[in-house]
Amino acid sequence: MNKNKGLLKAILLLIGAILFPFFVILIDAYITFEHPGIKYDGDKTVLEEDVIHYEKITLRDLRLDHIETNKYNGERKCCKYFLVKGRHFSLKKLDEQLSKYCFDYFDSQNEYDEIHFHFYEESGTMPWFWNDEGYFPDLEYNSDNEIITYRINKGGIIGHWLKGVGGYSNRNLPNSIDKT
Repeated sequence: MNKNKGLLKAILLLIGAILFPFFVILIDAYITFEHPGIKYDGDKTVLEEDVIHYEKITLRDLRLDHIETNKYNGERKCCKYFLVKGRHFSLKKLDEQLSKYCFDYFDSQNEYDEIHFHFYEESGTMPWFWNDEGYFPDLEYNSDNEIITYRINKGGIIGHWLKGVGGYSNRNLPNSIDKT
C-alpha cells in the first residue's frame, strides 16, 4: 500500500512540474495583456503641463488632438482626449463637472468652431502614465474605458454620450452653467 502511495505522489509531482511552466506563462500573458503597466519599465512620469486640476477632478491631456478643417465652409473641428484620474464620486457628478470644464475650455479659445472631448478612466490597460508610443494598447482598443464624450459648438452641447446610458443625445446647456 505504501508503494502505491509513493508512486501516486511521484506521478502527481511530475504532472505538477510539467504544468507549472504553463501556469506561469498564462499568468504572465494575463498581466501583459490586461495590466501592461505592471511590467512597463519605461518613463512613468507625466509632464506637469499635461495635468489639469479642475474643481474636484484631475485630468491628463493625452496630447492626441485630431484637427480637421471643412473644405467647404472653413469650419475647424478638434477632437481632444483626456484621462480622468481615479473617480471618487458618481458618474452623474463627474458628468456635471466635466461638462463645466468643456464649456470653460471652449469659451477660452477661438480657434475651433466645434470641439469633441473624449474622457477615459484609468484601467489596467490605460494607467495614468499611458502613452501611445506602441507599448500600451491604443485608444481604439481602450474604447471600453471611455466614460464620457461631449460635442460642443457655439450653440452648446450638440452631442453627449455617457457610459452606461447609451448613445449620443442632444441636450441643452447644463443647469449649473448660465451662458447669458
